[in-house]
Amino acid sequence: MVLPLPTQQKQRVDNIFCFVPQPSLNSTYERDAMTLIRQEDFIQSIADSLQYISYYHPLDFIQALNTAYQKEQSSAAKDAIAQILINSRLCAEGH
Repeated sequence: MVLPLPTQQKQRVDNIFCFVPQPSLNSTYERDAMTLIRQEDFIQSIADSLQYISYYHPLDFIQALNTAYQKEQSSAAKDAIAQILINSRLCAEGH
């Protein structure tokens, strides 16, 4: 038997975000069940995500930068793109 997922309503209480299941006509979930997400955890999660994407670039991004590097005519711009590519490679290798 598959139970329907409840709708959720976000509430903020003392720097804690609460996702409180709202009862629906088909819902068998209890009203008092909720998931607490502390503000500090939420902020840290976003910071960790931004840090991760600043280090690890997807292959299509690297390929697009390589294409841009090949087409670029300005030596200053080529140097900047090359530095991004080098830094990305070093991060991916763990240096």
